[in-house]
Amino acid sequence: MEFPQEPQDELARLARLRRYQILDTPGEIEFDDTTLLASSMCETPISLITLLDEERQWFKSRVGLDATETPRKISFCGHALLADTIFEVPDAREDPRFYDNPLVTGYPNIRFYAGAPLITSDGFRLGTLCVIDHTPRTLNERQRKALEALARQVVRQMESRAMAVELAEQSRALERSEQLMQTLIENLPVGVYTKRLRKIDVDDGGVFLIWNRAAEEMTGIAAASVLGRANRAVFPGAMAQVHAEHDRLLLETSAPITVPVYPVRRPDGTTRLLRMTSVPLFDAAGDVEYTMGIAEDITDLLCKEKELRARKAELEAVNDASPLGLFHADTSGAVTYVNRAFEAMSGLTNGAALGLGWCQAIHPLDAEKVAASWFDATSKRLYYDNTQRFLHADGTIVLVRAQAAPIIVDGVLTGFVGTVDDITARRAASAAIAESELRLRTITDNMPGAITYIDRDHRFQFANATMYEWTATTPEAVLGKLVRELLGEDHYAERVAFLDRAFAGERVEFMQTSNLGQQIRYLQSTYVPDIAPDGSVRGIYTLSHDITALKETEEELRRIARFDSLTGLPNRSHLYEMLDRALERAKRQGTAMAVLFLDIDHFKSINDTLGHIKGDLVLQEFARRLEAAVRTTDAVARLAGDEFIVILECVKTAQHAENVARKILAAIARPWLLNGDRLSVTTSIGVAFDTSHAHSGMALIGQADEALYKAKSAGRDQFHIQVC
Repeated sequence: MEFPQEPQDELARLARLRRYQILDTPGEIEFDDTTLLASSMCETPISLITLLDEERQWFKSRVGLDATETPRKISFCGHALLADTIFEVPDAREDPRFYDNPLVTGYPNIRFYAGAPLITSDGFRLGTLCVIDHTPRTLNERQRKALEALARQVVRQMESRAMAVELAEQSRALERSEQLMQTLIENLPVGVYTKRLRKIDVDDGGVFLIWNRAAEEMTGIAAASVLGRANRAVFPGAMAQVHAEHDRLLLETSAPITVPVYPVRRPDGTTRLLRMTSVPLFDAAGDVEYTMGIAEDITDLLCKEKELRARKAELEAVNDASPLGLFHADTSGAVTYVNRAFEAMSGLTNGAALGLGWCQAIHPLDAEKVAASWFDATSKRLYYDNTQRFLHADGTIVLVRAQAAPIIVDGVLTGFVGTVDDITARRAASAAIAESELRLRTITDNMPGAITYIDRDHRFQFANATMYEWTATTPEAVLGKLVRELLGEDHYAERVAFLDRAFAGERVEFMQTSNLGQQIRYLQSTYVPDIAPDGSVRGIYTLSHDITALKETEEELRRIARFDSLTGLPNRSHLYEMLDRALERAKRQGTAMAVLFLDIDHFKSINDTLGHIKGDLVLQEFARRLEAAVRTTDAVARLAGDEFIVILECVKTAQHAENVARKILAAIARPWLLNGDRLSVTTSIGVAFDTSHAHSGMALIGQADEALYKAKSAGRDQFHIQVC
């Protein structure tokens, strides 16, 4: 027995497999439908979707097999994983790689195997879609193409599933980060405040939005007396004027301002000395929109130089306390800024990391891959996402996930902003709110589905680029508009029940049709309620995927799976269904029935002398004459090759079945003229006449096959009947 080899990218492959979060998950109908179609289409009793981890092959979906996993070292799929196309073993007993394999010598007694590798869009091979039979055989070209198409569909289903999981996780992470930021600010040992501050508000000093617990304790002024008010309404006249001058200077310089010692007289008459720093926060246009202030009570620390230095270090740490490495790059991809977390992760100083200096921190084994992917992303304005290793001078290795997104202002690329996350030891932190929103917008705009947010009034408050593309609209035409107004009364009526359920707190998934671009499309939609801390539903997130191509593929596969592509007759799978139903009717009605098994006499010589193209024409004409020779209520099917089956229902006597057989012999024996060639074609027929209703469909076909053998032994071009 030959054990399968590991792919060269095994570690990366396993890492990618785990990112899908699919191993050991319950069954899902999308995958089960695929294995059922594969089994039916390839006419095999077993079909599996397998995923290979370090030690085993695990079955995400299975048809015809009880086991949920088997050891990887004895798997056929371990070999198929290395192939670029379908890996096929016609007869495992005759194959030196598998003849003594436990899966061949024991359960499930594999003889035939065909597996199409599951290859992701970035080239990783996760497993296979395979079909298995207990008898030797091969797939025809139609079955091979269909199996490959289904394998690609499995990968698309996995990627769609993983994308939905990742989006949900990102949404939860954003909500947790915002809650963490609020808790952190409220419990910081320093006073923190923020104000909305614009040039038109400078005389009043803007409006306070945050005033944390430490600020209350330092100033003696409660947050209820500050929030929503301006300088003049909060502070006495002279102090309000000082704050106004401070704000005016910040607007003029657009730079952080520090007041080393700021005396504050509290309402109880005591005075505290504060060190205050104000930091401007900018809007998308680069204008100051908010200011964030951090105040440290240094009254006692002024007498203690050592404590003063410690407090100063703490304040500086707060100003630069992002656990994520942050960087900015210009339009060419050269880095223009890194923060302290980036310095710590990379082992480089700020100056050494700028430009292309950061590349020297990349592990030598990752350097070529990282450089190529970074320059490809920046040159094409693509989103960058890569896992890489930093190698410090002391030999320390830090595994990080680096992400960057292009910054587009009015359609013009102005640079790139990105993060580096230390994933060797997760650190809990949050990026700035503006960066989080930018990152979320970049992610959603690059999703292949339409994403929106609908508020309690059924108005759109957010939509991603895909939504605008599908509806051929702009943000101005969507945001703030009612769902009813944008979709129209008919489409709104189809969705209003789902909207109501989502606003009641239920996660809703459904499929509907929609008119996109003057074309009816199938959409798979999910409505997720946005639940506030008090339990109320503030709005709903919607995610819609266009599954039109999947629907069309499913319909075509159903048709292919039931009818023979050459003759248009029902195929083997459909034949068994028709025969089972006919047996049920005969038993219920108490009538006799007959099964005729036919093949074309000397068909091999026709193929050998005239070629397979003429052979196919003979099969088509044979099928046409066969259908014309029986009643419209009788069923005709192609079993395989030149073998055909006729099902006769409501047959009163065996003589009736014999008459039909004679009629078929006469119809086939009539002169043949195909593309100018005159042929002599005959057929032999085996008839199984059943009155007992004690036989299964397979048993009747077996009886008819025995009768066919006797007809051939008697000289061909005749029939033989067996009464069952």
